[in-house]
Amino acid sequence: MNALIKATAKRYRYTGKERDEESGLYYHGARYYIPWLCRWSASDPLESKYAGMSPYNYGNCNPIVFNDPSGMGGELVLKDNVVTVNATFVFYGSQTTSSNPELKEERQKAISDRIKKIQSSLNESGLKMEGPKGVTNNQNETSFDLKFNFKVQVLSEYDAYKKMVGNIGDDFDPNLVFVRLEDDFTDGVLSAQVSTTGSLYITHKDFGNNFTSGDNSMYIQIKQFNTTTFLHELFAHVFGSRDTSAHIGTVDEKTTEFSIRTHKFTKGVDDKYQESYFDPGKGEDVKVLKESLRKVLQSDIDLIKVYGDWKKQDDGTWKAWISGATNTFFKKTPILKQTFESGGKYYAPKQFNVHDKKNTIEKVFETN
Repeated sequence: MNALIKATAKRYRYTGKERDEESGLYYHGARYYIPWLCRWSASDPLESKYAGMSPYNYGNCNPIVFNDPSGMGGELVLKDNVVTVNATFVFYGSQTTSSNPELKEERQKAISDRIKKIQSSLNESGLKMEGPKGVTNNQNETSFDLKFNFKVQVLSEYDAYKKMVGNIGDDFDPNLVFVRLEDDFTDGVLSAQVSTTGSLYITHKDFGNNFTSGDNSMYIQIKQFNTTTFLHELFAHVFGSRDTSAHIGTVDEKTTEFSIRTHKFTKGVDDKYQESYFDPGKGEDVKVLKESLRKVLQSDIDLIKVYGDWKKQDDGTWKAWISGATNTFFKKTPILKQTFESGGKYYAPKQFNVHDKKNTIEKVFETN
């Protein structure tokens, strides 16, 4: 009892865990939480899953969205009428680093700023997402306000590879999206590509052999990263599903609003929405959709598929997954896929699924 305020201190407060009266710490099972420092008393037992983050932070430094009831890891939640989509982009590749410290800092800041800008734009779009079956919001509606919470990690090639290798079984993290960021390509046309491994290896017991989920691995050039192409790959292939149409191939000529899934070669686009693009197959410029016109629409969100089902947590919030995982490591140097009659060339990045036993670390890193 505090003699001044004449009130009994609460033992169970914001984290829902018991406060030790002598030390003032909260016991979470794996470790103690120090509320006045907003930090843990010991490092995270799962710190290897979150390279680049302090192993002493609470809830990925975002306690409004994430809670950490066990003291290990973070959670994606449906809370207070808001569905928050979390993704941690793990960047690696030549455009993420440099031997020049100033250039390295500049590149990594540019990556972070780009992701923040994308997050801000999405969060201002008024998008909604269906929640768990039978659960409604305050207006008795089944759809909830949708927000995005994106984080960035920048790792070396080897550390990114190790993180992929460990992203399996009980250590599987559905929030991870691996992105190889490389130089602009000048010898021909290089595809902006997500992993296309023939089958999805079992990454978690709740997935099973799921051949329809999205990917979690991407290779993209810096110029594409700074356009809607990055968002196209993200929503058509990572957040999207293999059993839905990743691309929109034809639109009505009266269409004025273009989904992020719209391909630049989409047919039916009015001339005023087109721009010139060099087609390596024809060896000449052709008219294509202006990529800057694409944006994430509600119809794109409606195609996002939840995997593993929504699961209600002890505190009343809900958790779900929205993406699959191929855990594919891309090599820096692309390989020539086709030379057209026009002389134009088409390249694609070489890729290795890290859970395929044939893809040993020696094989993956023998050449670049």
